[in-house]
Amino acid sequence: MDSLKEIIKIISKKRLDKIELIDESMVSSEDTLFSRLYMAIKNDIVSNDSEAVKYLYKVDNQSNNQSYRRLKSRLRTRIFNTLYFLDLNSSNITSNYQKIIFDQNKAIQTINILRRNGATSAPISIIKNNFQTAINFHLYDVAKFYAFEMAKYYAMSGKQKSFDQYKALYEEFSVKEAAIHKATLVYYQIQFFVHHTNEKTNFNKKNIALHNLLDELKHHRDVAYSYDTEYFYLRAKLFLYEYSGYMGDILETCDEITKLSTQKQFNQPVWQGVSALYRAKALLSLQRYEEGLANLAKDISLFNEGGLNWFTAKEFQLKLALHLLDHDLSDNLLTEIMKHKSFKGLPEFFKQKMFIYRIYQQLLKDELLLKENKRLKLAKLYNDTPYYVNDKSGFYLSIRILDMIEHIRTSDYDAFADKCVLVKRYKQQFLKDNNTLREACFIEMLISVDKLKYNKKTVQMKNRANYERLKSNNDMLLVNDYEILPYHFLWEIILKYLVV
Repeated sequence: MDSLKEIIKIISKKRLDKIELIDESMVSSEDTLFSRLYMAIKNDIVSNDSEAVKYLYKVDNQSNNQSYRRLKSRLRTRIFNTLYFLDLNSSNITSNYQKIIFDQNKAIQTINILRRNGATSAPISIIKNNFQTAINFHLYDVAKFYAFEMAKYYAMSGKQKSFDQYKALYEEFSVKEAAIHKATLVYYQIQFFVHHTNEKTNFNKKNIALHNLLDELKHHRDVAYSYDTEYFYLRAKLFLYEYSGYMGDILETCDEITKLSTQKQFNQPVWQGVSALYRAKALLSLQRYEEGLANLAKDISLFNEGGLNWFTAKEFQLKLALHLLDHDLSDNLLTEIMKHKSFKGLPEFFKQKMFIYRIYQQLLKDELLLKENKRLKLAKLYNDTPYYVNDKSGFYLSIRILDMIEHIRTSDYDAFADKCVLVKRYKQQFLKDNNTLREACFIEMLISVDKLKYNKKTVQMKNRANYERLKSNNDMLLVNDYEILPYHFLWEIILKYLVV
């Protein structure tokens, strides 16, 4: 009761009717500049300040610009006020962990407000109600704040034993909070290293550097367990294993992530989705196609239909079907992707990737079912995929390989020889690491076709070992995203059209 009395006295001193909040039902029924601006932004009628001024005042001049800035400032103030009063428990966020984080941070802000207004017992009551929750969920930044406030309270109350207890907790949680911050920074350093390090960096040096960073992350994670640091550690292991080509380790790590993110009090569908995609990638390289398809059929519910991650999961299903050489399934999946109502709104890099898949799907159909040499529409593909034609990412190679196969199918050996020079240069520049060994091997096989004068018997004999290596993949080499149809199958197509 004492804490309630304290809070009510604070509230009664303030003029609650002066707190400006957004009430959407009221705003939508008003015809004021304020309500019109709010609804225009909400309904995407305006996208920038200039459009907003013209929409509200019809004329864009200095006087109207000044009025607009004042109006926008009022709207921003109301939005921030309203944001503070949002109740996450009544929202559509399903993660209990995220709700706990929101509630705990809201409790901290409430305590700070009470402190600034002279309250003493109410903040302690809030802390006692929340302290154990913060500890249970490993929220050490919050727990540190609580311990600090409790230590001050017991010092002022003259209770030495309680003061010492919470002072020790404050110091313990401070160390753990610092460890989590350090672990987080190392994780993002690993991300930067993987995605932005100069391509010319030696593979072994990069591999050693990644291992060292992972060891550093593990050290911080051992100091302070939390859901985030545990995930960062496991996610960093996936980066390393993908880069190094350790497929079995990827599967094991995916199982660890799934176990972490499906706990009763901690359910993270997003992390489960990451695990599902990496698992599919590993199973593709291990040639366990049916298992990969079965897992994705079960895991597809982790992704919001029509979102980019949902389309990515569908892409993996498509890739698995293509490597299984299942024309009907791959055709159905490609149709589902490209006919989906959200497809047109996707980023260009994804849409253009599907145009490349479509040509490979046509090649599979022609060679596997129709048994006929039907011309591929490569000129249209070049027009449809400027993102990849003008870039040197992996799907650039996918297009070039299609080119070379079409030259062999049409017996245009001069054009094939020209492309051999191009892909050889590409290999020397971009395919130096262990995670592109399959591409390097296949390009050597393609180059040999020209060197051996397109003689089918000689070409087949000289490349038998590499063909078996690609087909069996006993080395467990990484199958990259841009190996759309398996290289050994593409090689069989090439041999089919060579001179006996």
